[in-house]
Amino acid sequence: MNHKFERKKRFEPFLSLVKKELGDNVSLDQHRLALAIASYLLDNSFHLTEYDNEFVGFLEYVVDKYGRVNYFDYVDKLELPISDYVKANYDLRNF
Repeated sequence: MNHKFERKKRFEPFLSLVKKELGDNVSLDQHRLALAIASYLLDNSFHLTEYDNEFVGFLEYVVDKYGRVNYFDYVDKLELPISDYVKANYDLRNF
């Protein structure tokens, strides 16, 4: 898998959370998967910069609003290893 493709895939769950918040139609399965990844990221990432805090603040907001989802229930449905989604937090620093 090439790096550009991986970066795109890492952002898709977070983009679906933004779309849901903006009122766009997001399937329940896609939304629950994104919440599972957000829950994982909240449990397993470091928040070192102002940008991290903004990203994590949004994830905390949506997880508080819709509820935590057990990420281990979704591991077999992910296109990337779950730990790779944490990298999205760090990719934001390089935009």
